Amino acid sequence: MRPLPAVPMPLSLRDLRRAERQQTGAREQLEAAIAEYHGAHAAFATSSARVALWLILRALHQLRPEADRVIIPGYTCPTVGRSVTEAGLEGLCADVELDTLNVEAAEVGALADDRVLAVVAPHMFGMPCDVAALRSICEQHSLWLIEDLAQCVGGRWQGRLVGTFGDIGFLSMGRSKNLRGCEGGLLWVNHADLVEPLRVAFERLPEAHAAWRARCRQVAVVRLSEPYAWALARRLPGLRVGAEDQSFDTHPAKLGDREAAVGLISFGRLEEYNHRRREQAAQLRKLLEDVPGLKCQTVPPEAEPTYVRFATTVTAELGMHRDELAARLQRANVDARAFYTRQMSDYDWFRQAEQPRSTPNSQTMVDTNLILPMHHAMSEDGLVGVARAMRGGRGR
Repeated sequence: MRPLPAVPMPLSLRDLRRAERQQTGAREQLEAAIAEYHGAHAAFATSSARVALWLILRALHQLRPEADRVIIPGYTCPTVGRSVTEAGLEGLCADVELDTLNVEAAEVGALADDRVLAVVAPHMFGMPCDVAALRSICEQHSLWLIEDLAQCVGGRWQGRLVGTFGDIGFLSMGRSKNLRGCEGGLLWVNHADLVEPLRVAFERLPEAHAAWRARCRQVAVVRLSEPYAWALARRLPGLRVGAEDQSFDTHPAKLGDREAAVGLISFGRLEEYNHRRREQAAQLRKLLEDVPGLKCQTVPPEAEPTYVRFATTVTAELGMHRDELAARLQRANVDARAFYTRQMSDYDWFRQAEQPRSTPNSQTMVDTNLILPMHHAMSEDGLVGVARAMRGGRGR
């Protein structure tokens, strides 16, 4: 079947040429657009999402220096924990729910104390978490709530945009995100008292690096994200396709205007492609519902997901190991794989506070998750092909 890379929104060389023409003042335009979209007081564009979170945590810690801990899920992207460590803070890992794959609110409440500065709440794979419950817990314990929308820009909880419940939100514009650029991050401030501290911290960042390097990266990412080139992209070691990223930016900086201009183009397509992936996910869910040993990520009744990925878990009833199934799907040109292959507490660089609670569900997710791509060009035939590959070429 046609290759299905993990690229949820298209970008073309024509888009890059358009961004080149429209880059003057693009960072300020993108910041204004993101702030308006979320009804925020201000927004700031950084070189990556991990820099955005690092900046947030450093600014909040200056306001409350006695609080040196941050609650994060035990199962999430390792760069979340890396930003906590790089900010000089300790992490507390809360366990996740096995059905939604999101952090469990009761676990967060059990960890909250006077040393906790903030809670970071990712919406995993584009599935909104119970951010209303987290908001209540944070208000009860006087904690800052930071929403991680790297995979869920435009998602909703109880009909309200996620990213508007927290005191601060941030997102990534990486090549595989639902607000896709080629790189970059954004943060926005919903709490009026935090605008000036974040503005001061942001203004201390240097300007973006050499434009020619960014231009080369953009062209390479756009070209190699196309289905016809995906097999080559997976073989190029410099792109690290499928590799788990635990790194932190060597030179944290503001976002360049050219990268911001690409983000503005993608922002104009956000709702269209979120809607398309919701339709694709509904079809795929039906096609996979009778596969024994395969469980799809649960959609709470309050949630409207963005499906930057289609998350499943694999049990023994399937009759094969998760990694065997992933290899079979890869051979069928479906870029399926395990995401986040260790609990956060298992990374040797992670600065962990004394852990009062274990996170067994997080370990279960490490052992059983299998994440399918939601490609922007997936047709009904393509979705059927994914389901057939799951079954080993049998049935619809």
